[in-house]
Amino acid sequence: MIKQETIFALYPNVTTISGDIAYDAEGKVIEIDENVVANKIAENAYVFLRKTAYPSVADQLDLIWHMIDQDVAFDKESAFYKAIDAVKTKHPKG
Repeated sequence: MIKQETIFALYPNVTTISGDIAYDAEGKVIEIDENVVANKIAENAYVFLRKTAYPSVADQLDLIWHMIDQDVAFDKESAFYKAIDAVKTKHPKG
C-alpha cells in the first residue's frame, strides 16, 4: 500500500496500478523508476512507523482527560507529552 501511495504521489498521471504496472487514464503503461520510489519510501518511513506506534486517539484523549481531571499541567513532564515524545524519539524524521 505504501508503494502504491508513493507512486501516485510521485507520478500524478498514474490513475491505476495493477501488480507492478502503472497506467494512465487512457490505459497506457507509465514507466516507473523503482529507485526513485524506493528512495521516497525510505525518506518517509518514519511517517508509517509513527502512525503505527502512536497511542490510539482514544488513549491519547484518555491521557488528556486524566491530566485535566487531576489538574496536571500540559508540559514536558506530562504523561501525554512523554507518550508522544517516546514515539517521535524512537522514529525520528528521516
